[in-house]
Amino acid sequence: SPAAGVLRKVGPAVLLVMSAMPVVHGATKGSIDNFIALFGRSVGFGRVGPFFLAFSLAAILTWAGLGDVSDRVGRKRVIIPSACVISLNLLLISQVRGYPLFIAAGFLGGLGQGFIFPALSTYVIDVLGPENRGLAISLYLTLFDIGNGLGGPLFGAVSDLAGYRAMYVAAGALMLAAGLLFVLRAPPS
Repeated sequence: SPAAGVLRKVGPAVLLVMSAMPVVHGATKGSIDNFIALFGRSVGFGRVGPFFLAFSLAAILTWAGLGDVSDRVGRKRVIIPSACVISLNLLLISQVRGYPLFIAAGFLGGLGQGFIFPALSTYVIDVLGPENRGLAISLYLTLFDIGNGLGGPLFGAVSDLAGYRAMYVAAGALMLAAGLLFVLRAPPS
């Protein structure tokens, strides 16, 4: 089967390290999708739509203008700074007290997501080989969705124990740790 061939090609340890980044990426993205409206209400914002507008605008601008940057400079050279931008975005959300910073955090998050999604998905294709493109995309999206699904209960528990601000600090720290593991242990593409 193609999956068994890929496992033999890259090995279980490499596959595990590679898998961590999309799972954490999905989980931290889930912390935005699932909790930003609740966080916004907790700090007195009546509307969070502008946050998502800024987020989406930044992601679209990134994809439209620089979506091929990882083709030019290398996948890891885009993934690592993107993970740092997403971490910074999550830490920034934890510090939001006013609406302008909330909107700026949305824009920053969209930039990070706009860069990491195409670079990370293409990285998985590069490592698994172009002959396994369909498997690679399916694997990446499955791992991202697993992370997104696990992120809700995980970060929900953190917010229940320590509040939304602490939850976003934890999400930022997790993304930073995953980025560090990725840069140190993931194979070159």
